[in-house]
Amino acid sequence: MAVAYARPLWPRELPHDPRALCRLGRSCEEALDEGIPSFRRHWLAVPSRERLEPAQTARCARALLRHVVRRWGRPDLIHAHSTMWAGFAAYSIRKHFGIPYVVTEPRGRFSLPDAMALDLLPAWYRPYLRKAVGGARTVALVGSHLATQLEPLARPGTKFAAIPYGVDTEFLSMAKSFSGDAFRFVFVGSLAHQKGVLTLLDAFHQVHLAHPETHLTMVGEGPEAAALSAIVSERCLSKSVEFLGHVTRVGLRDALQRSQVCVLPSEFEGLPVSLCEAMSVGIPVIASRGSPAELFPEYAGTWVPFGDARALADAMSHMVRHRGAYDHRRIRAFAVSQYGYDAIGQRILAMYRTAIRNES
Repeated sequence: MAVAYARPLWPRELPHDPRALCRLGRSCEEALDEGIPSFRRHWLAVPSRERLEPAQTARCARALLRHVVRRWGRPDLIHAHSTMWAGFAAYSIRKHFGIPYVVTEPRGRFSLPDAMALDLLPAWYRPYLRKAVGGARTVALVGSHLATQLEPLARPGTKFAAIPYGVDTEFLSMAKSFSGDAFRFVFVGSLAHQKGVLTLLDAFHQVHLAHPETHLTMVGEGPEAAALSAIVSERCLSKSVEFLGHVTRVGLRDALQRSQVCVLPSEFEGLPVSLCEAMSVGIPVIASRGSPAELFPEYAGTWVPFGDARALADAMSHMVRHRGAYDHRRIRAFAVSQYGYDAIGQRILAMYRTAIRNES
């Protein structure tokens, strides 16, 4: 197995990395990432010429493949990550070299209804997406709801499978205690409007007025950080809301293990990994309807509409009032069985075997 990256190099990166231009002159960079051979090749992206990206990615990927074949031999199968544009590059490789491929699609935008998807999936994307989806042996969706925009692009007989991302459930072990006088909510993600962070802070303020023992930890960075900080100061929540910014893996685990509930009220998600990680440590979750319906069972959390601070506050208050009602071991067992590396690895291997068998 080897990993190949056909990566754009953006002009904005050059001031921060003066050696970046040198990469364009290299045919391929090789390295070992956690013992796995990896190959990288860069192409210069032009911000105003977005429509060139699919073809440039495909051209770069074909050059990478030639290098991989010389070093390691011809692969039996290619696994592309995202139809935009690795999936189209894999389609191009299959067209030129006859190597089959599967593609995983993680982007939440594919779950949106047509009216909302127009800005994020413009019409010129469609021919490339149709080829990426139609040429794949299997299209693996991290959530079944992504089929909303992808199934209409498929050819008759295209196989879809729901295979979520895996999480390190061994590292994200069960919290030692879920009791205590304080009740802590945690949010993990980008501090951006799409993640529902302003709605979350509004809802938490309502909850905190009724339950002064509650706290909110926000993990992540993003464009709404300044606005959130201003609201916290304005509403005198500085002692009850903390912003951790970017954290290490250990820092993330600690933040989850000292919390009682993880909240992610996003407008849309492919697969909200932070909620899977939260369930791995045994805590229940609150999610918006923008996440896949199969994300968690009823005993592991609750759903709210996006942008509805009142509904979110009600759900959070319910969690506070019924803090002893959730079976933390059962929640963790669900996370291990559905999102643990072993479970996901077996599903991916089965997909590979089927794709190769059908090709022969």
